[in-house]
Amino acid sequence: MMKREDSFDAIVIGSGIGGLGAAAILAKHNRKRVLVLEKHFQPGGLTHEFQRGRFSWDVGLHYVGEMDQGNLSRQVFDYVTEGVLRWQKMPYVFEKFIYPDLSLHVPSDPEDYQQKLAELFPKEYVAIRTYFRDIYRVAAWSGSQIVKKTLPPFIAAIIQFFERKRREIALLPLGVYLDKHFKSTRLKAVLASQWGDYGVPPREAAFAIHALIVHHYLHGGYFPEGGASSITKAIRPIIEREGGAILVGHSVHSIMVENGVAVGVRASYESGPDRKEVSFYAPIVISDIGAAETYENLLKEQTISAKVSNRLGTGGGLSAITVYLGLSDTPEKLGLHGENVWIYNSYDHDLMAGDSEAFLRGDPPYCYISFPSLKTPHPRSHTAEIIAFVNYDAFRQFKNRPWFNRDADYYDLKDKITEGLVNLADRRIPGFKDLVVYTELSTPLSVEKFTSRLRGLMYGVLATPQRYQLAQLEIPTPVKNCLLTGSDVGYLGIVGALMGGVATAAFLNGPLGFFRIIAAVKKHSRTAVAGIPGVALPRHRPMSNEISARLISRNEISRHFFEIIVEVPETVHYVPGQHCYLEVAPSEWRPYSIVSSRGNTLTFIIDSNPGGFGSRFAMTSALGTVFGLRLPTGTLRIHGHGQNNRVFVATGSGITPFISMLQSLSSAPANRNQATLLWGIRDVGDEFSSRYCGEAMTKMNLSIIPCISQPTAGQSFFHGTVTEKIRELQLDFKNTDFYLCGNPLMISEMHASLRRLDASSIYFEM
Repeated sequence: MMKREDSFDAIVIGSGIGGLGAAAILAKHNRKRVLVLEKHFQPGGLTHEFQRGRFSWDVGLHYVGEMDQGNLSRQVFDYVTEGVLRWQKMPYVFEKFIYPDLSLHVPSDPEDYQQKLAELFPKEYVAIRTYFRDIYRVAAWSGSQIVKKTLPPFIAAIIQFFERKRREIALLPLGVYLDKHFKSTRLKAVLASQWGDYGVPPREAAFAIHALIVHHYLHGGYFPEGGASSITKAIRPIIEREGGAILVGHSVHSIMVENGVAVGVRASYESGPDRKEVSFYAPIVISDIGAAETYENLLKEQTISAKVSNRLGTGGGLSAITVYLGLSDTPEKLGLHGENVWIYNSYDHDLMAGDSEAFLRGDPPYCYISFPSLKTPHPRSHTAEIIAFVNYDAFRQFKNRPWFNRDADYYDLKDKITEGLVNLADRRIPGFKDLVVYTELSTPLSVEKFTSRLRGLMYGVLATPQRYQLAQLEIPTPVKNCLLTGSDVGYLGIVGALMGGVATAAFLNGPLGFFRIIAAVKKHSRTAVAGIPGVALPRHRPMSNEISARLISRNEISRHFFEIIVEVPETVHYVPGQHCYLEVAPSEWRPYSIVSSRGNTLTFIIDSNPGGFGSRFAMTSALGTVFGLRLPTGTLRIHGHGQNNRVFVATGSGITPFISMLQSLSSAPANRNQATLLWGIRDVGDEFSSRYCGEAMTKMNLSIIPCISQPTAGQSFFHGTVTEKIRELQLDFKNTDFYLCGNPLMISEMHASLRRLDASSIYFEM
């Protein structure tokens, strides 16, 4: 194929840890130029973080095992991150299993763990020892299955012959294994407590995945310093050093196939008001979005698609619901130190897993709680996450309604689920509810939207005995040069997905590829200097939706706000209300709404108060600084055709998207109905709205009401919050369009209040 500007040595679809791991190894070990395409606005897949004001959460990484020095998993991570990534050890008691009349504190030592179990269940001592022996044996078998996928078939067949005894145990359903070896119902439940780590209850789960997960955590848990997003930040420079790139906001719709051979991908990305189509070419295409998703979505034009995807069994399984919690103070006040807490109201895991209706009623039978802010040093704020599993079908009726603007019954359901899970946690951890100041629930629809996993199956193909017998989970697909990677090739979890990436890279390195890569990993481990960060690497070449910008002006417009003006190569087109991502520090991207544009310049307003990367960038960057900018994106924009009056509610810098929206409305004669802007600010020194909205006030019926949270004598501003003020306004809530932006606590409270007041048109972006 002729070399083209948009050609690479390999393309990876999806930036989960499996895809990033494969890309990093191909870049580092093979000096390949690799393009990674990610549909989300942040790379990392389930290792990315998200923020709401001062709170941040890790979406899919809650703890990782086998990260002690000298362990192969740690060595592989060190290899793909150049040793920059650091790991924080969780407390010695890293898990708590809480049942109605039994609690077990799980230690970071397998012998101590066995001893604790034997003390609770002395009559089952022999069975407990046998169980742990089988855990080791079957975990080794599960790991060998990845290596076999990289070997010639005749060698793999020989290995399988000698492993047939362990294979028999591995392919037993977990429930069958437990019934065969144990008498105590309570002990069987305790041993199965971690089934949420693979998302399949004991009756259906393969003993293989259970053994692998239990073995993975026998020596405790770890958490990456700086949170899950630090993984991507460490890997990205390795890919870029060889001329590769990670492009976010790029949704791949299909893999291009010519004469049965994969030659590239077709994708689209948002650029202001437009959705642009783009094609990338490479002799190797690797999919990290899941086996079923690859066949059903990306290879749908190929005749093998339906035949293969049907065999992968995507019709059942459980998806996740997660309550993200912002806390007012440290959970250490409740006697917690960063350990995970598993709460169960029953000893029958299969019964609880099958009762999705209980969650919908607000009476959850179980949950898992993680405290990410206690797992990493120096957190900015304290957070928690409550996770459980439900059937996707319970949410199917809401699937085709707009994200973040679904009907009231959807939000009522979310409120009920959230309240039930928080109450369950509070009953077993007294005082927990008193710490909660912010809640946000993600449903299976969120998992499906952001991961592309069919039916929101976060863990991919179900970890049943049948999974381990599927030829469709091999690395090569029937389409030549189209490969799979990630957890469906490896096994579940962060390390499992990473090892899937290792396996795919190994497959491309020939029959002994796995051993060559592991040799390189071992060599790196021997020669790396502990604690020395990697060398500074060159910036990536901007592509597609990323351009270079130059800071040309900075003005302090009020006590806490700076206006910055940046120059870009050409005029940027956008929809009023959209935002750009600015690279305010190396690999640190922050969203800022466009205030206005003129020619090839863009104006932004940045709050100096938070003290983060964005604030420092706005206050201290030298004029002339060049940085990365991602083209406009976002769904916040004017809706309707002017039939309704409009109320804009903002706090702090949340006013910025409304400035461009109001300017747009003022120049459109058809949109001159009454508009009101409620703006919550700290004090009078922050008021700058007339500077930017004066023209809109003269051209349209616009009222601006600053709401001051710190009252000052003699001022005519409203003293109170925007939530308090909106209750005073005489509004036809049902026929008014509401737009919200700013503090997430305000948005959450305001959204709930407006729904109670029969408002049906509420628009915001989070």
